[in-house]
Amino acid sequence: MKSWQIFRHSFRQVTNNLGAAARVSLVPFLISVLGIVAVFGLAGVSGRFWGVGGMTPGAMFLILIGVLVYLAMTLTIAVNWHRFVLLNEPVTWWPKFHGARILRYFWRSLLIGLIFGAALGIVSTCLAVIIGNGPNEFIGLAILTFVAVLLGLPLFWRLSASLPGTAVEGAGISDAWSKTRGAWGALLMLTVFYIGFAFLTGVVGGIFTVLATKSSIFLPVKFIWDIVVGWFTMMLVLSILTTLYGHYVEKRELV
Repeated sequence: MKSWQIFRHSFRQVTNNLGAAARVSLVPFLISVLGIVAVFGLAGVSGRFWGVGGMTPGAMFLILIGVLVYLAMTLTIAVNWHRFVLLNEPVTWWPKFHGARILRYFWRSLLIGLIFGAALGIVSTCLAVIIGNGPNEFIGLAILTFVAVLLGLPLFWRLSASLPGTAVEGAGISDAWSKTRGAWGALLMLTVFYIGFAFLTGVVGGIFTVLATKSSIFLPVKFIWDIVVGWFTMMLVLSILTTLYGHYVEKRELV
C-alpha cells in the first residue's frame, strides 16, 4: 500500500537519523521555547500584558517578537531537515540560517494556507447550504465534517508537497500539484495513518494526565512525554513532506 510505504518511510526517516534530527532541531527548538518563556516572563508574569484599555502596546510588541522568533526557528528546522534528507547536506549542532530560503518557505506556506482555507470554505459553505437546518442538523454536520476531511486533507498534502522545493530551489506549487495527480487515495490513507498515530500518542498522553492528577510523581513524566511527542510529531510531518516531494516530484523510490 503506497500510503503505508510513505508513512513508514517518513517514520524511519526520523528514527534512523535521530542524531541528525537532534542536531537540526535542538538549538532552534530551545531558542523558540526560551523566546516564548521570555515573552511571558517579561509581560505576563509581571502583569504588564493588560492595561486599562486592553493589551498594552509593549505587550503586543513582545508577543510579535516572540512569534517572529518562533517562526524563524521552526522554519530553520524545516529548511535544514529538507536539505539534509534531499541533498545530504551535513548538519551541525548550530544549523545554518538560510534567510532567503526561510522567507520563501514562509510565503509559500502562507499562500498554501490561503488556498487551502479558501477551498475548504467554499466546499463547506456549499455543503452547509445543501444540508441546511432541520431535525437532522447533527447528522448533516457530521457528514459535512467527514466530506471536508475527505476532500481537504489530501488537498493539503498535495499543496504542501511543494514546500521542500523552497529549501532546495526545486519545484513550485503547480509542479508539485501536477506530479501528485492521481495520488488522492494514497494521500487520504496517509492522513488516516497520521491521525491514527496522533490518536495513539494522545491516548498515552491522556493516561499520563490522569496519573498526574493522582500523583505528582507523574507530572515530570507527562511534561517530558508532551515535549518528546511534540518534537517527534513536528519532525514526522516534515519528513512526510520530504518523502512526498522526493517520491512524487523527484521520482525517488520508497524503501
